[in-house]
Amino acid sequence: MSRKLLITVIRNAEALHNLQNDWDIPDPNLTTLGVRQCADLFDNLPEVDENTLYVICCSPSKRSIVTTLLGTSRYLSSTPRGTIYVMQQLREVNGTFPCNIGTDLPSLEREFGKIIQPYCSTPEEWKQWGRVRDYNEIHPRHLEARATALRKTIQSFVKDDFKETTKDIHVYIVTHGEFMTYLVDDYMWRPMIPHAQIRTYEFEDSTLNDSQARFKETLDSREKRSARVTSDDDHKAAKTIIDGFMVTQYNEAKRDFGVKHNILSSLDNS
Repeated sequence: MSRKLLITVIRNAEALHNLQNDWDIPDPNLTTLGVRQCADLFDNLPEVDENTLYVICCSPSKRSIVTTLLGTSRYLSSTPRGTIYVMQQLREVNGTFPCNIGTDLPSLEREFGKIIQPYCSTPEEWKQWGRVRDYNEIHPRHLEARATALRKTIQSFVKDDFKETTKDIHVYIVTHGEFMTYLVDDYMWRPMIPHAQIRTYEFEDSTLNDSQARFKETLDSREKRSARVTSDDDHKAAKTIIDGFMVTQYNEAKRDFGVKHNILSSLDNS
């Protein structure tokens, strides 16, 4: 591919549920610190390049949408139709928590207007918008599959949707800490990828034919965040730890579902 292609992945800024450790807050917005983090994000991102087409994507959570609007606003006029793709695939891991369920689409469109463009990869995704997700989605196998599907979607955007442009392409993605781990295949964070952290990647296969659409972090990005070089063994060990954490969440959500289901069944039979 002769055009330059970059993918910048950003974790959303701090939101109210982070401050209070309260996962029952429905679709929380940013804290005061989160807004300041967005201002820093805006200052730390590069200026607009007139020879670059920008594609901006974020999750359907308000904290992600607001981070995107405040942090990447300089690029909006250089995106297709001046909009942000709001993608279900970028949602956070545990969709049984109210903080991660999100808001129904009509309410989001009333709040943010035409600047957001909903994107779903399947009809089922539209049905699930703003609803409690299946606890099975928390399992590492599902997270890996969703991360691969999302990377392939971005690869398709570039390869097919924007194949006619002669400009360089820079994709900005704003997502969440736990899902970002699987999206970029980096499990070395402790204890969590920092809020509003910026990482920039390329596709490992510059011909865009990789069936997994794997990302490779640029050297400049690694140097800016002082990332250390890790071995394959380190990567596998770290992934085992994170996978175990996700399996624990999965088991807890499965147990809670069983308790609620049994209570509801008892009420139905009374």
